[in-house]
Amino acid sequence: MHTPAHGADHHPKKRSRAHHAHDDVPERDAGVFNRAEPLAPFEAGTSVPPDIAHETTAAPQLGLVDADLIAERLRGRFASFLTGEGRDVIEARCRDALQEHTGWLVSQITREVALTLETEMTAWVREAVEEEIARRSGHA
Repeated sequence: MHTPAHGADHHPKKRSRAHHAHDDVPERDAGVFNRAEPLAPFEAGTSVPPDIAHETTAAPQLGLVDADLIAERLRGRFASFLTGEGRDVIEARCRDALQEHTGWLVSQITREVALTLETEMTAWVREAVEEEIARRSGHA
């Protein structure tokens, strides 16, 4: 390990990895999983710790609500959304995607047509020049 030659070279917040303060302290226990004292027991018949149990008793009717009823309400909300505002959002996104794709297609087709015309135009100019040369040499 590198030890700085001068105190100013050593960063004050850096700790050396060679020595830790807790290395000199012998290990007193094997860890939290080997505790000698038992953990605080739950009250008889409860499935949550006592300090949380009093908070959950405020809404007992919530357990009585039928899951199918909740699912049906959600289905209704989804259907309402998808026939109203949701449909407008979907249509707008489709329009945007269609315009974007149409723009890309126009660019691709324009590029391909330009390349094809460039090749064809060279042939057309060559033919026109040859025709003009033939016409002038025949009338000369």
